[in-house]
Amino acid sequence: MVINMWEEMYEKAKEIQARRRISPYIETGSAASVIMTDKGNIYLGISIDTGTVNGICSEFNAISNMITYGESRIVKMLTILRDGAISTPCNSCLEFIMMLNKDIQNIEVLTDYNPISTIKLSKLCPEWWLSNSFLKF
Repeated sequence: MVINMWEEMYEKAKEIQARRRISPYIETGSAASVIMTDKGNIYLGISIDTGTVNGICSEFNAISNMITYGESRIVKMLTILRDGAISTPCNSCLEFIMMLNKDIQNIEVLTDYNPISTIKLSKLCPEWWLSNSFLKF
């Protein structure tokens, strides 16, 4: 039985995170991300690790899936690592998220699962260098 949305999202992340070796150069599943949009839709992504710069973070993968289906407003997100530990987005993913729209400050990011603890994206990235560009958009 699902107690709350965070539990449902955490369970979905665990379901997709299976570590797989695709080839000698590509491995998946070191991280899994789940995002929920303002429409209540859930999008998933796993990390794709490569021997080059072409790897993809799980957050980027989940956001790409969301954009593919015509959405761009995240309200909740979480990322888990192989051991089930919670992780916040890396700086590159934070930058990408910040570029989505001007209303990203209130995105809730899970920081701990037991007990549930979250932080607003604005606390993770308080002084974004491009924030004024949304004034002209």
